[in-house]
Amino acid sequence: MEARTITGVSQPLSVIGYRWSSPMSAAPGALRDRQATLTRAYVAGVRFFETASAPNGPAAERELASALGERLGSVVIATGVPAEALEGAHPGEDSVAGPKMRESVTESKKRLGVAAVDILLLTAPEGFVWQDPGVRRTIAELLRSKEIGCFGAIWPARDPSPKAVDAAISSGAALIGAPMGLLDNGTIDRLARQADGTPARLLAYDPFAGGRLDGSLFHDSPLQRGGPPGPQDLADLSERFKPVLQLGFLTDGKRRSLSQAALQFTLSRPMVASALIEGRHPKTLEEAGALERIPGLTVEELCRCDELRRLRLGAEESDTAVRGPSLR
Repeated sequence: MEARTITGVSQPLSVIGYRWSSPMSAAPGALRDRQATLTRAYVAGVRFFETASAPNGPAAERELASALGERLGSVVIATGVPAEALEGAHPGEDSVAGPKMRESVTESKKRLGVAAVDILLLTAPEGFVWQDPGVRRTIAELLRSKEIGCFGAIWPARDPSPKAVDAAISSGAALIGAPMGLLDNGTIDRLARQADGTPARLLAYDPFAGGRLDGSLFHDSPLQRGGPPGPQDLADLSERFKPVLQLGFLTDGKRRSLSQAALQFTLSRPMVASALIEGRHPKTLEEAGALERIPGLTVEELCRCDELRRLRLGAEESDTAVRGPSLR
């Protein structure tokens, strides 16, 4: 699998990363299934695993260490500082955020059984976090002592504000992560422009657009939960799949699935270091591992994708102008 380098990390990141989440069940059978999934990811060529955005990061780290064993030394791992640990950050004065960051790194090293953390990711940091002297000092000390290779900032579930991204990049963040890809709202291109000319690279979260591009959305829909879907259920699904219906040109008569096309589009941006998948759909890993064996997107296909994105964004902006700004 192709890999891309990141400043401060000794090993390159595989272009497909695995977003390893916390266990959903403690049953022995479930644990074996999760460990088998991690093994399949490794065999498929994945060499980058992220636990920073896991709801239960400590449990995810322990499982990762147990499943990979000696192979842990041949992969890149990104652990995280949870958003709640940064809530006490204060511009212009030391706060509890710095010590909490150091504690987070120390505990991650113990759980993983490693001497250093490859990548430390801060979750959803506001701009003022970087103005906390304790935060800046702790990051500098961790880098100097080589307890971390580099650090970054991630917004796994939302589009970050330009101000927050600028603050992270100007503070030396090597990675910026957010939901981005074929059906995003322009995030991938905006973040690429912001990071251009800096060492920062992008982590693409949710490249399958909430399951619309790999079919896993159906696993969370009324159609899968049983019982007849109501009119509103069908209307919601229809609305969410509208953009997908325009992408048939990427798969019709081609030896690629829509999820593979989504990954190819995301990785066509040189600023993207890795696209993070979760593997909820059974074929996700298999298809991601086969990317190098299928035709890449042509220049014409990439241009057509960009044109569809521009048209969709233009329609969304026009609709917002008519309805007024969103209150979300």
